[in-house]
Amino acid sequence: MDSFVGVGVIRMTEQRGLRDGFAEFFEAPSRETLRVLLENNFGETRNLDFKAAWPENSGLAKQCLGMANSDGGCLIVGVEEQPDKSLEPVGLPKFKDKADITNGLKKYIPPAVLSQIETLDFSYDSSEYAKIQGKKFQVMFVNFDVANTPAISLNAGTGIRKSSIYFRNEGVTEEISYDELRSLISKRLLTDKKSVQRE
Repeated sequence: MDSFVGVGVIRMTEQRGLRDGFAEFFEAPSRETLRVLLENNFGETRNLDFKAAWPENSGLAKQCLGMANSDGGCLIVGVEEQPDKSLEPVGLPKFKDKADITNGLKKYIPPAVLSQIETLDFSYDSSEYAKIQGKKFQVMFVNFDVANTPAISLNAGTGIRKSSIYFRNEGVTEEISYDELRSLISKRLLTDKKSVQRE
């Protein structure tokens, strides 16, 4: 009984540590906060995803739309998930041009949502965390703005359907469920109501 409780406490502490580390990085992205996140990560979450390389445009758009509907998040590119679900920082051979990233998403993502997306470059010529030394990473931030929800896909592509709403759960982006859509619309209506009351 005691050992089971101990495991639960450890898991809760790990989850809290991940949330704190992610929040710190999301609020103040820097080489240092990314290093801490990469060194201490506990896997993918609702707001955090990892890819070894940049996904094709439609797949990337699906991830962005899911995060835009789910309180925002970020995609760290240059980190590979291993068979045991651990994450290996493999780095990128070179940085992808940010204009190419944006242009690739335009076909699938509404302009208002596209304006919420930003990509930053991180390079580690040296680092106290040996696994990232000499490696490059790019991080795409998807900011949340309830006024732009629900964000709907503009076109179909591989793994994405036209006029669909995507939502991000723990490590997975899928079409939104009925309950998730109700919750998102309620959040939007509440925000709209508060905005009208202030005017």
